[in-house]
Amino acid sequence: MKRQSAFNKALREAQQDNIGEQKNCETVKPSNGYAVEQSSSETVIPQDSKTVKPLSSETVKRGLTKTSFYLRPDQIEKLDDLAHECKKRTGRRIDRQDIIRALIDNTDLENILQLFAKK
Repeated sequence: MKRQSAFNKALREAQQDNIGEQKNCETVKPSNGYAVEQSSSETVIPQDSKTVKPLSSETVKRGLTKTSFYLRPDQIEKLDDLAHECKKRTGRRIDRQDIIRALIDNTDLENILQLFAKK
């Protein structure tokens, strides 16, 4: 039997938390059949006719370069386990990209040479 990944565990927990939160919300059923949560916040009315554009993905990712590489399923599982354990210990969410960036930032040529000398 395949071991459940930390990502799947965390996802299941988050979904269960959302179910608990949804019980406290009131819903209304519009005529088109879609359920909509009732909002207690006020509607924001613009003071002028200027349209505000959302941030583009280019603006958000400024300074980063997209790259792709392939990992084995056990490596993905390990990344997810590391992220889950970090969340449990620190209370802060961390994702795969954060882990990879931290590994790159905190290694040097000597570390790499030692790893590959063992093979």
